[in-house]
Order: sequence, then C-alpha cells, then structure tokens
Amino acid sequence: MSRLIYLLFFPAVLSAQLISFGVKGGVPASDAFETARTANLSYLSDTKRYLVGGSAELRLAFGLGVEFDALYRRLNYETTAGAGGFCSTCGPFTASTRANSWEFPLLLKLRGTSPAVRPFVVGGPSFRALSDVRQFITDPLGNRETDHPAELSNRASTGLTVGAGLELGGRFRIVPEVRYTRWGWENFQSPALPQFRNNQNQVDVLVGISF
Repeated sequence: MSRLIYLLFFPAVLSAQLISFGVKGGVPASDAFETARTANLSYLSDTKRYLVGGSAELRLAFGLGVEFDALYRRLNYETTAGAGGFCSTCGPFTASTRANSWEFPLLLKLRGTSPAVRPFVVGGPSFRALSDVRQFITDPLGNRETDHPAELSNRASTGLTVGAGLELGGRFRIVPEVRYTRWGWENFQSPALPQFRNNQNQVDVLVGISF
C-alpha cells in the first residue's frame, strides 16, 4: 500500500520541486520602430512602454534551468503623406496601424547557488508572432480598413535573446532582469521609405514573480 501511495504522489512532489510558474511585466527600453520622414511622407510611432506575460521554468541540477515565456506587447505607428507622397497622382493620405506582438523566448538559464540572492544569465532563441494587424486609412477615397498594410513584410520572426538578472527569495521569488533580443528580420518595413521599419535590436527591463 505504501508503495502505491509513493508511486501516486512522487510525480506530483517532483513536479512541484522542479517546475515553477510566474508572471512577468516590464518596460521596453528601446523604441519599437525606426521612424523616418521626407518632405511628403512621414512615419511616427509612440512606443507603448509596457509588456506583460507569463513564464514557466524547468529547474535542473547545478544551477541550470530551462525557461519558456509568453510575452505580449502592443505595436503602433502613424503614416502621413501629402500629395505625391506614395505616387505622383496620389492625394493626401493618413493611416493609423496597430498590431499585437506575441513573443516566446525559450531560454537556458544558469544561476548562482546562494540561498537568498542568486545572479543568473540566460540565452536562447525567441519567436515572435503578430496578431490583429489593423490599418485605418483616410484618403480622397474615404475611410477604410485593411489587415495587410503595405509596410507589413512578415507576420512572424525569430531571434536570439540574452540577458542577466537576479533571483531574490526562496520558494516565492522576485526576479528583476535585463534582456537584449536581436531579431533576424523585420516584421514591418515601408516600401516607399525603407528607413522606416521595426527595430531589430530590442532591449527590455523585466520584473518577474515566480513560485
């Protein structure tokens, strides 16, 4: 009977020791877009200074771990073109574009062994997917909406993330960290003004709570 109880409850105890869950929030320290303008065409962006999400970590021996996060941020930019901004016969044009960015870092973690304050470093691939892409356009033809703006080049991207931070506490942990992600290619780039594109260099300041 005791052996049966052990077999039933040991996996749950093991999971509780090895797998932790948490939430993360933070502030982008870099701008979401590289803006650009000419005499007749301009792109502006007001970077939303927040990101939120959840995380799970498989804690291994010797201070190693594997962390998977799901992080959300909002992207937006504004386009203004005068007569001839996009073509010689085009009239005035304004557009407001928004999108949801979902990012999924899969990171190897190496942490110190101090019981109270443990520095750590992380590194690994990240995956980005865009959803709910919408552009609201006003031009001489009137008002309209599209889910495929001219600047949208890829709805997904991959990159490499590295970071460092601290774990504070025991079972209930506060985890501040800084991450840098280099994305492999752009999700947005203007065909009329290629200098406008989303920033491939991304720096985020995060604070997590895990248990």
